[in-house]
Amino acid sequence: MKKSQKYIVMIGIVAALLAVSGSLFAVKKFRKPLVAFYRIPEQNIPFIKSMLENQAVFKEYDNSVSLFSQLQEGRKPDILLTTSGQPLKTAESLAPKNTSVPTALLGDITTSIRTATSKSQGGDFKSLPLLSSHFEIDVNVRKMRRTNIKNINTWDDIARFIRESKEKNNDMGLVFAGKDGSVMLDLVSAMAEALSGKPAYDAAIKIIQDTIAEYGEKEKALNMDDIAARLGQSPNAPLYDALQFLRTWVQERLIAADSFNMDKQTVGAFMQNNLASVVIMSLADHRSINHDAIEPFVSVYFPSELSADRRHFIAPVFYAVPFSKNAKGMALIAKLISPESQESLSYATGLAPVLARCRTPDKQADDARYWIAATNEPLPGLSRETTLSDEQLQSLGIALSALIRR
Repeated sequence: MKKSQKYIVMIGIVAALLAVSGSLFAVKKFRKPLVAFYRIPEQNIPFIKSMLENQAVFKEYDNSVSLFSQLQEGRKPDILLTTSGQPLKTAESLAPKNTSVPTALLGDITTSIRTATSKSQGGDFKSLPLLSSHFEIDVNVRKMRRTNIKNINTWDDIARFIRESKEKNNDMGLVFAGKDGSVMLDLVSAMAEALSGKPAYDAAIKIIQDTIAEYGEKEKALNMDDIAARLGQSPNAPLYDALQFLRTWVQERLIAADSFNMDKQTVGAFMQNNLASVVIMSLADHRSINHDAIEPFVSVYFPSELSADRRHFIAPVFYAVPFSKNAKGMALIAKLISPESQESLSYATGLAPVLARCRTPDKQADDARYWIAATNEPLPGLSRETTLSDEQLQSLGIALSALIRR
């Protein structure tokens, strides 16, 4: 081939490459941002999608599969919506280091939640908090009016109310979805925080993580009975006081014996049939209960002898994590934190907004926001703090239940 011909061919190749590059740039410039969901309450996803409709495309990751493995496959999202705890840590560790959320967007967020949000090396934030749930105690006020209990401020108040209600209202006392491993872990998390403080919660996380590492080094399958024993069997174990408290309430028949075999649907049925005086559940699960069943209940936080400046409520926060600097994606993040969007999201989901000043749909959402704002950074709950699979969480919940009922 003559030099002139080679030159013409080379020009053609370069032109073709430039054309392809230009096409890719155009596609990237005009394509809609990809918004992905991982461990966001299923009933809340449609509301978020509707708010971003026509401005994004969506993907729902499999909650039963590790986020780490799913982010390694296919196109990465421009924005990932996920929960605080291990999922958020994983997302932030895999997001490009040059992506962040401008500090200005977090200016009106309550201090306790802003304190819990990780910062990037540049001083901006790695993610943006959007909504929070809360692990709460729901008290049937209609039943309480038939007792001598006027206010609920302490565990003794709750115990006296349950005793009187069982006698006068012929109900089953305290119920919760103990068959659900995540609920059991969050229940003992909340009890440990209330009775022993955050150090006990942190110690429990370390035991689980250290045990996972130990079994991994030995190439042995994890034994959930062993983890449960390390967490709560001996008096110096971090969950010991929480498990003993629950054990005492089981023995005194304050907790319905069937609670450890109940799923969330059964708890809802108990409420619907007026069989529970007290229910423990998350605000997110509270919102999934039929309105007529939940209407007689008022929410209270877990009582404690610890002062407010030492409290860290179990209240998972849902975050938006940017995975690209896509201008359209960043505009969506800014939209989600606007007062109008915060108000709409809170009304649609029933969850608490993270902005200090915006309207809420009712007292439950407003109380949850206030309780978190009046204390320290919230904790996700042990169900979200580890890399344990759903099946392993289920087994660990059963093992902890066995320690309580032994």
